[in-house]
Amino acid sequence: MSLKPPLSCPPDYSIQVFRITECKKASVVKGTTTLASLDLNSLNIPIQEHTEGTLLLKGNALKTVNIDDIAINYPLFETFNFYVDLDTYPDALGDGTEHTYTVYNEDLTTIGSFSFTVDSTDPDYEDFPKALRTAWTNSANAVKNAVSFNDLNTVLTTGIFAVQSVTAGVKYRHVFDFDTSGFGGVGPYEHPGTLTTPNEKYPDGAIKYLLLYPDYGKVDTSTCGCADASGDIRSNQKYFQYVSQKEYKEVTTPKSPIYLEAGNSGDYFILWDGTSTSHIGYHFKVGDLVSTVQNPLFRGIITEIDGYNIYIDQPLTLAMETTGQQLQHTYSPSSSRWLNVGDFLFLSGATDVEDADRCYINTIVLKNPHSFDIPIRYMIGR
Repeated sequence: MSLKPPLSCPPDYSIQVFRITECKKASVVKGTTTLASLDLNSLNIPIQEHTEGTLLLKGNALKTVNIDDIAINYPLFETFNFYVDLDTYPDALGDGTEHTYTVYNEDLTTIGSFSFTVDSTDPDYEDFPKALRTAWTNSANAVKNAVSFNDLNTVLTTGIFAVQSVTAGVKYRHVFDFDTSGFGGVGPYEHPGTLTTPNEKYPDGAIKYLLLYPDYGKVDTSTCGCADASGDIRSNQKYFQYVSQKEYKEVTTPKSPIYLEAGNSGDYFILWDGTSTSHIGYHFKVGDLVSTVQNPLFRGIITEIDGYNIYIDQPLTLAMETTGQQLQHTYSPSSSRWLNVGDFLFLSGATDVEDADRCYINTIVLKNPHSFDIPIRYMIGR
C-alpha cells in the first residue's frame, strides 16, 4: 500500500486562480502574472468579541456553527398594545366604566393586578388615562416593578395604549378587561395585548461576521473513495453545504405552541387560546401562511391579529369547530434550500444603531453530503 507524502504543491501556473495576494488585495492570477485585483485595504469590521477554532463536519451529518460564547441577543423592552374599537364601542372608556389589568410571568403565574373605575367627579380618575395612571401608581410594587403604561395621551381618540416591561429582555403575559357597561352589555372585553416589540431582537443570538475555511488537505483520502489517481481529493468532492439557522429552524419545526378555540363555519376569524404556553405575537404575523397540525388540515393566510382574534383569508370549515387545534406555519418550499461552499465562506453583517435595525447575522447550519469528515477552521466576530 502506497502512501502519499505530506507535500503541498504550488498551484498550476497555467490556469487562473482566485487568491488573497500581498498588500490586502483579492486577485486573479495566472502564474506570476496578476490579471485582476480588488484592493481590500479599506475592509474593516469593528467587533467587540472574537473566537476561532476548528470544527469537524462529520460525513453525512449536520452541524450548527456554535456562536453561544459571543452571540448578542440584544434585549429589548417588551411592548404590547391594547386596543378597543371606539367606533363600535364609543363608550368603552367613558365615565363609570370599570377596568382590570393583570400581569403574569411567562409561565402564566400571576404577578399582580389592579382595577379602577373612571369617575368624572374625582380629579385622579376623571378620565381613562388619569384613572389608569392613578391605579398603576397605587398598585403593588410587583406590578410597578414589572410594567409601565405608554401612549395614554391619545387613547381616548385611538382606543390604543401600550404596556411596556420595566426591565429589558424580560417576557410577560397580560390581560386587560374592558368594562361591560362600556359595551352596552356586550362584555367584558378581554384583550391579551398585541405584541409590538419582543423582549429580544435576536432570540437565537447574532454575530457580525463568520469565516469558514475547510481543510481538505486533512481529509483521509486513503479510505474516503474521493481521491484521484494521484491521491488528491477530487475537485467535485471539495464542497459542503449551508443554510441559515433561521430558515432551517422554520422549515424543520413549523409547529407552534399556539392552540385555537373552536370556531364557527363560514367565519373569517378564529380565537387563539390564551392558556397557550406563549403569546401568539412571538410566532405569527400578518401575511403568514398557516395551517392546523391535525387532519383534516385547514390552511389560510393571516390578514390581521387583534388580541385573541386571528383573521384569515379563508372561511372556516367544519373541521375548525373543534377546540384545541394546534397552529403551525406552512412554508414553500417545505425543505431547507442548501447552498454549496467550496474553498472559503465569508458572511458579514453590519452594526445596529436603532432598536429597529436588524444588521447582525444569524449563524448557519452545515451539511456534509459526503461520507468522509471535513475539518473546518473558523473565525467568528461580534
